[in-house]
Amino acid sequence: MESGVVYYKFMNVGLCSIIIAETTTGVCKIDFLNCELNFLPWIQINYTGFKIVKVENEIKLEVEKQIFEYFQGTRKKFDLKLDLKSTNFQGRVFDFLLKVPYGSVVSYGDIANALGGVRYSRAVGNALNKNPIPIIIPCHRVINSKGGIGGFSAGVEIKKKLLNLEEEMIKEKV
Repeated sequence: MESGVVYYKFMNVGLCSIIIAETTTGVCKIDFLNCELNFLPWIQINYTGFKIVKVENEIKLEVEKQIFEYFQGTRKKFDLKLDLKSTNFQGRVFDFLLKVPYGSVVSYGDIANALGGVRYSRAVGNALNKNPIPIIIPCHRVINSKGGIGGFSAGVEIKKKLLNLEEEMIKEKV
């Protein structure tokens, strides 16, 4: 990998198609869209001056390998370097989420309370909406305080599928 380059690739993971991207620093973006229309502008804004290179199928990115393992049920935790573009508060929310175990859920209020109080619940939701690397930073594991599914930047149906995938993999291992 070359410095100053964002490498990206399309990947079919069974329940959906995703786009993954990484730099020499680490994973920088995962998107659930099946086209480059929203993905590439985000890369251009957040990685100004970087060359953007679409990776050919025969080249494997480390993130691709681990995402595939996650969807096969053999990976419960990611071991990847991250290249996050976030505010301080967003970073704190993302750090919290990285500690939420596979197959578990927390509420927006749980995160807000851990970060300083229930008054941060809306800010937590806003941070989650800006999560550039869902799945790895598992924002799909956040539900509302009444047990409802809550929102998800890629849509509630994808969130349900991710939660169901984790639940099914746990059942299979028991």
